[in-house]
Amino acid sequence: MIDKLLNLIVVVTSTFFASTTFSIATVDHPARMGAKVITEGHESFKRTLSLIRQRDLCFITITTSIINLLFFNDNFLDKSVNLINFLSIGGILIFTAISILPINAKLTSNQELSHQEIKNLMISWGKLHVIRTIPSVINAIILLSRFVMFT
Repeated sequence: MIDKLLNLIVVVTSTFFASTTFSIATVDHPARMGAKVITEGHESFKRTLSLIRQRDLCFITITTSIINLLFFNDNFLDKSVNLINFLSIGGILIFTAISILPINAKLTSNQELSHQEIKNLMISWGKLHVIRTIPSVINAIILLSRFVMFT
């Protein structure tokens, strides 16, 4: 019973994370690239960062995947799916820390940035989010299909 609850938590958090990354890449970033937003400076970007708690979703799904790997799911397929989830979300977390967080820090700093610098940072930020979205969506599809087929 607990293993089913943990699997549900993994599926929900991973799917919510994938939908958040997809939304950022396809809705939020294009909206921020409008001329008005770029000229506003960093303020709208700071507001968005405070609302998004993707890090929490990552830690929840990684933790529940590890618990599932170590204590539940005796069959090979379930262990494989949890391992794929752990590696995928863990890799995304590392990628984010290395590539996206430095850009976030520049965009949210009190340092004065020119219009062109902000635009260049936002273009890089958007491309990196697309790269991050692809494995998170694939991971969510794998988890959802496994959950639906065998629950």
